[in-house]
Amino acid sequence: MPSRRVPLLPVLLAVALAAVLLVPAPARAGGEDSPSVSAGEQYTARGSVAGGPAAASVARTSLIASALPFTLEYDLDRYSWRDADRLPFVRAGREPWKTLHLLTLDLDYAGKLVGKTGFFTELEGYSGFESETAGSLGANLSGGLTYQLLPDLTAGAGATLELRPVDRVLSPILMLNWRDASSEGFSASLGYPENTLAYRLNPALDFRLAQTYDDSFYRLADDSGVDRGRYLEVMDTVVGLYADYSPLPHLTCTIGLQYTLGRRFDFYGSDGNKRDAVSFGSAPGGYISVNYAF
Repeated sequence: MPSRRVPLLPVLLAVALAAVLLVPAPARAGGEDSPSVSAGEQYTARGSVAGGPAAASVARTSLIASALPFTLEYDLDRYSWRDADRLPFVRAGREPWKTLHLLTLDLDYAGKLVGKTGFFTELEGYSGFESETAGSLGANLSGGLTYQLLPDLTAGAGATLELRPVDRVLSPILMLNWRDASSEGFSASLGYPENTLAYRLNPALDFRLAQTYDDSFYRLADDSGVDRGRYLEVMDTVVGLYADYSPLPHLTCTIGLQYTLGRRFDFYGSDGNKRDAVSFGSAPGGYISVNYAF
């Protein structure tokens, strides 16, 4: 009997989802880290490519399942291009990608070492691809130390080593956390790569001003119309104003206005050499999500 080829993506989804749902979460103080599922939609309006006539808008659908210490996330980015034939990185008569997939399985744990000193660790495996999954696997290894400066103020520092399909990247982690975000009133989390200033009006409603930096790596299709290499790195910075509302104890709805700036495409060959870098114009957008905690 001839052998059948099993698609990799459904297998990865099934194994990762089983890990999230079947492995019990460790007990945490206060019991605030319950297993949860969420779905979100993010839209970024058209931004010009390299200052030319070509432009693209992006819609992202996110599905997340979490049961600490595991988190499984699937992101689907859908691109809508304008004047795609005038893009500087596309072969004549061809089209760029229309969808990009990113599947991530994350294992993280934090705790105390001694006195006011603590630690955090994270192991993340991912697969980013346009269609074929071969050669799309990567991993992030993160860790660092925290120190409680004051009862409501904690500082931390560490590093992330990203093992990408074509190279290795080391980046810093810096943080300064003031007050617990679940407490009424103001709280803040400052550092790199994220910053958040929040105000909780009551247990059911809070507002957040946040800045995030996103860096995703994808393996392009074998028949891709892109002429600058096999791999794509997408980087951007998003500033947003969000409202989180919990009409029920286990249900949280989030809505937000966003502004994406500094978006850039870096193209790499299979040898790890960067072939080109293309910048996007800034663009407004929006975000909505629903989260249910068990």
